[in-house]
Amino acid sequence: MRMRTKAMGLLLLIAASAWLAYLLARPGEPTYKGRPLSYWIARYETQSMDGPDDNDSGDAIRAIGTNAVPFLRRWAAYNPPAWPPWLPRTADRVIYAIYGLLGVVSQAERSDAAIFAFTAFRTNAEIAVPELTRLLKDHPMAIDALGRLGNQALPPLLNAWSNSVDQNDRWRIQYAVVINLKPDVRDTNLVPLLLATINQSRQQSVRTAASNALFQIAPNLLTNTPPQ
Repeated sequence: MRMRTKAMGLLLLIAASAWLAYLLARPGEPTYKGRPLSYWIARYETQSMDGPDDNDSGDAIRAIGTNAVPFLRRWAAYNPPAWPPWLPRTADRVIYAIYGLLGVVSQAERSDAAIFAFTAFRTNAEIAVPELTRLLKDHPMAIDALGRLGNQALPPLLNAWSNSVDQNDRWRIQYAVVINLKPDVRDTNLVPLLLATINQSRQQSVRTAASNALFQIAPNLLTNTPPQ
């Protein structure tokens, strides 16, 4: 009985915290065409994840410009709280239910959307790359976002791949790099990553893309000429 009372009290505290976070997140947020930045980044993630980056939400983020960066930085840095071992699923359900009733995304969802939103500045690398590089260690979504920025994001991704001990992160970096490589890349620093991808990836399309890239950089390292 005491445990149940304690759990209910903690859930109420979580609910109040979620409501307070929602109230505090709104004031001061920049807007475009009458809609807040948080609306545009959520829309941008939906529109761009599996479609073209040139869309109305990307235009909105770029129109807001550098005024968006402090908000994106703060939202992107969010880390979920460390719930007690006996509570996590219940706590998550409560928070998601509250945000659903409010008609807004959760802080975790907004964090991913904010990270992805930096790709809207793909033509302005001095904004996007440093911010995403700072997020690489703790936010895997930053890997995908940097990958979409193309060649200008290769140095931090290669550095993270070389220094990571987490195999899942290494695979994610390999995929992000290889899938987004431009045909004109001739960076020999890519060779170890491309060889690892060819030998380790379970996806034929990714292995083929890595082979094609390696053929352009160091064809002598390939035993078979890849299909073009």
